Amino acid sequence: MRWSELDDVIASRCIISISGDSPLLEHSARHEIYAPIIVSNDGDSMIIILSMKKNEKADKFIELLPRIFKTESKGNSWLIKSPLKLFPEVAIIDDLIKIPSVIMQQLYLKNGKLFIDLRFHESRSKEISNFIVDHLTDDGKIVLESLLPRSSAMSFLIEMNSMAPITFISYSVPLFNADPIERMLSSGDSIAEIKKNSGPNYQALIFSKSSINKHDDFITISEKNNLYETWGSNPILKEIRTICNDNSIFRLALFLEVIEGRLMVSTFIPTYQAMEFIRLLSNIGFKGEKHSVKLHSFQSFDPDLINIYSRHELIQEWRDNTNMILKNCAVLELQGVQPKFLKIGEMRIGEQDHFHVIGKEHGKWFLYRRIKEQLTDEERKLLVEHISSIEMTCDPYSPSNIIRMSIPDVHGQFYDDINALPGCRVTPITLQNAGNVFVSIEFHESQSQNVSDLILDFIMKDAPYDRNLVHYGLNPSGLPYLLNLYVSLGNAPSNLALVKTRWIIEKETIASDNQGIFQNRGIFIPKQFVDDESDKLIWRMDQPGIKGDALHMVIDDLEHLVEMNVKSRFFSDFYANIIRGYCGAIFFGIKCEENTLTNYFIVERHALEPFLEGLHRHWNLPARKHHYNYLVEVADLAHYDNLSEFPF
Repeated sequence: MRWSELDDVIASRCIISISGDSPLLEHSARHEIYAPIIVSNDGDSMIIILSMKKNEKADKFIELLPRIFKTESKGNSWLIKSPLKLFPEVAIIDDLIKIPSVIMQQLYLKNGKLFIDLRFHESRSKEISNFIVDHLTDDGKIVLESLLPRSSAMSFLIEMNSMAPITFISYSVPLFNADPIERMLSSGDSIAEIKKNSGPNYQALIFSKSSINKHDDFITISEKNNLYETWGSNPILKEIRTICNDNSIFRLALFLEVIEGRLMVSTFIPTYQAMEFIRLLSNIGFKGEKHSVKLHSFQSFDPDLINIYSRHELIQEWRDNTNMILKNCAVLELQGVQPKFLKIGEMRIGEQDHFHVIGKEHGKWFLYRRIKEQLTDEERKLLVEHISSIEMTCDPYSPSNIIRMSIPDVHGQFYDDINALPGCRVTPITLQNAGNVFVSIEFHESQSQNVSDLILDFIMKDAPYDRNLVHYGLNPSGLPYLLNLYVSLGNAPSNLALVKTRWIIEKETIASDNQGIFQNRGIFIPKQFVDDESDKLIWRMDQPGIKGDALHMVIDDLEHLVEMNVKSRFFSDFYANIIRGYCGAIFFGIKCEENTLTNYFIVERHALEPFLEGLHRHWNLPARKHHYNYLVEVADLAHYDNLSEFPF
């Protein structure tokens, strides 16, 4: 079921404003401030809590507030607390949300007024209208700003995103089937939207594709639309609600579905609070389960989210529309893990965005980086001293414009844990932007819960730098995420080149060469770059059935996705002869047809010559004597309109 189907049903919207003489309202009008609000308990009294993203305007606003308002610095936010008694008109919210079908979308401060934003089913229009008329005040403190018959949750979210960016997050929790919401969602094709009510349990509206028999505790809002209202008591959701309220995390909408025996929650949160929310989720356990909450999606807001299908339909749609082998990815940003640039002598290294290639040698992870400048011996000495100061090692390496740095053990263990999962890999490329490094993990949908657990663990480990989640879920672009990110940061595609080569194996040896795996047809990628004799490959076959005697594991029967462990020196030779001499961006995928393999590489244009030299060395090794290799195409990446056709 699509959310848009529910959105069309609960589509009447009402916005009420409250004004007054409070210094908070006066100052917010003067400084054009927007801030979402939570009403919360503070001992025996009620308070309102405003949240503002830290920036120059917010910092100035905080400085000017009278001391009657308590302010608190929390992560990326400023929190402002005010006694509710200063805004007695806000009390009408409790009466409004008691009206069946009314959803409190948000309470927020904007330009000197408090706004109450509601959505409800059209059958309750008269009741809402009468309530508003009864509560309008002669002094103009309570004003009806708008009453719209066709204004959905998505239009509200688009407005909120325009005022402060929001992030879409979906996660799942265990299903208990101990309340009407879970039982009704489990019994048919249904979706629920949570109401923001007080009390021990939570309320929700449930929309179903078919009518629901009266077998549970609910009221019918509309028989025509199969719309119902009932309550829920999932203990983990209640804990999350309490933790979010205690930490002033704002959730702009909450949808529930039952998928594969778990309760799927989809919500929208201000981006500046999104990582704090993820860290809170990672600490939630239940009955000995370390991570009761499983992450499914984390991405920037997009209006098209309202048209999302069930995950099974969405994945099938992606199978038809992209050539990527692993369609899910998680992207982590390691903040300040590297300096913004290195000043070595008179040289400033790394002011532009650049890639590292990562690989494993003798059981330890390293990153390689090619710089455009040649380092003198003195500059190289200064570089080694700097790297040592941040508890990493930098090895002497030739040529003198190649930097090889060891990856900290905590990262290396994380990479090993990810790569140990069938159908998963840490992309052997990282991207550095200023002092921040982006790491991409690609995985099959079946491993989502395991990848989620590892990422939540990694985020919570002690480290001298922050780790932020940038994206989690289906890859939105059909391209390697870091390649798309590199271009979106303003870098020219012409900085990169596509190299296409062909590799023909003699038909007489194809059954024995590399354990016969190239008798198969399909596309594949290396799991990692490593210096040992075991090549791990992730294949998407054109058809079922696997030829050759390599160890393999079927990841997905429907998609013919297979992970292979091949006794070969192909990729270890590739690592030694190409990776270690080239040391730049390398996005790499292979298409296999009969005895012919077509290799696709995206590499850095300025280092194209050493890359091609490395290919030549690789092709001329004795182990390649039964292979015939040649160049097919070399061109700027900017010349290609549809990169999603390539097997990455």
